Amino acid sequence: MVEVYALPVPYEEGFPQNMELCDYVSPEKSIRIKRMASPKDAQRLLWAELLVRVLIMDKYKLKNKEITFVTNPHGKPVFERDPSFAFNISHSGNWIVAAVAEHGQWIGVDIEEIRPIELDIAERFFAPMEYRRLIRESKSRQLEYFYDLWTLKESYLKATGAGLTLPLDSFEIHKDREAGAISVAQTHYAHSFFFRQYDVDPSYKLSVCSTEESFADAVKRVECSEVYERVAGVPMQKL
Repeated sequence: MVEVYALPVPYEEGFPQNMELCDYVSPEKSIRIKRMASPKDAQRLLWAELLVRVLIMDKYKLKNKEITFVTNPHGKPVFERDPSFAFNISHSGNWIVAAVAEHGQWIGVDIEEIRPIELDIAERFFAPMEYRRLIRESKSRQLEYFYDLWTLKESYLKATGAGLTLPLDSFEIHKDREAGAISVAQTHYAHSFFFRQYDVDPSYKLSVCSTEESFADAVKRVECSEVYERVAGVPMQKL
């Protein structure tokens, strides 16, 4: 079964940047985080890494220091002890999400904050039929539908591992709102792909794609304090 976890990251003034938490990730990831120009981006990357580590700790009954990652030929991180463990992460705005699936499955997740954009971008990057469906939507619905398609397409690309090597207009997402069905028309892979969207915040769109057909009914919310306590072994307020 596909499970999805959501972690809200607070940015209130006075909230510690927690760079000391870099001690709980790999040296390579720590260097990357500390070199980032944006404190918010650094914090999102740090908490995303910690969230995945906690999920692995719970699943495999490991200590954080026993967890190491390698990269596959596509550049995706892989849990070294069990490369068949399927996971993917995404972050936008104040949210980090992680999706995990059964062993050997492909999985991708994408979350995007809904912000005003010029819809011309859809004509340039979406498949022709996707764009036609988009412009047939009411004006009040177009922006939301754009982010539906965008996150679904991104989740598919992340599930396949193709990334930017596969043009966005080379496959077509179809979302039947009345039936609640989502499908992809593609000729790149023999696998069947399944989709699920979740409501985590009215200002965001969250989509998941997997070769696993069964999805959890709801997102599991996790707090930073829980993640910190699991990796550090002490309550967060004692930091």
